[in-house]
Amino acid sequence: MLKQVLHGLQTLQSLSEYPLRTQKKLCRVAWYQRVDSKKAIIREGHHPECFYFILSGICFVKRLTEDPLTGDIQNVCMARLSKGQSFGELGLVFNTVRTATVESVTPMELLVIRREDFLTIFMNADNPDEEADHIRFLRQIPLFKSFPIDALKKEPGMCLLNYFKRGNVIVENSQCSDWLYIIKTGSCEVIQRLHAVQPRLPRRRFSAKHKLPNLDIGETRSRLNSVTSSKTSKKTMNSEVVLLSHNEV
Repeated sequence: MLKQVLHGLQTLQSLSEYPLRTQKKLCRVAWYQRVDSKKAIIREGHHPECFYFILSGICFVKRLTEDPLTGDIQNVCMARLSKGQSFGELGLVFNTVRTATVESVTPMELLVIRREDFLTIFMNADNPDEEADHIRFLRQIPLFKSFPIDALKKEPGMCLLNYFKRGNVIVENSQCSDWLYIIKTGSCEVIQRLHAVQPRLPRRRFSAKHKLPNLDIGETRSRLNSVTSSKTSKKTMNSEVVLLSHNEV
């Protein structure tokens, strides 16, 4: 039965991003919920209770914002979610109140994960008496050899295990982050924003004094062909080097 449920739910993009073992755990504890249109699924400022996968339907993510000109409070639509997407995990991961309201636009079918099950799957070991997997992982890193890892057990909210889906931004500015990120599995890219600059060298202008040498037409063509073939071979060699280096990595 579990295999049938898992096979049917793997069409959900947000669920298929997780490792297979995590997908099985989620399917064991999840339940089905149907919501009518124009219903608030979660509300801004409330304490988080569940994590949701969208099986069908559409919903809007709304947030109360203050108009800088009038000072009025407006309910602004921040995002549109549909089948295959998920929401509600941020409040559970960081143990904070909801930062936005999610309201159904059409009738929706949801796969719901309770807070307790979410924390057990993503942050704790299967056995409460056993040390969490991500804590054991930290003990294997030389950087944390002299770090008091046992103190993290007393403050579980200070060390969290979180999955970031492909293409998501983990942190916009690492210099202003309150968290230290350690990659357990997978890979990521570090991107730096660069400012466009204009060349400072003045353009070289040719006048009547600068005369080009007179070359025979046949000789000119042979030189142009020589230069073209030389440049083409260099580009090809560079491309091969990049591909070889990529394969070796």
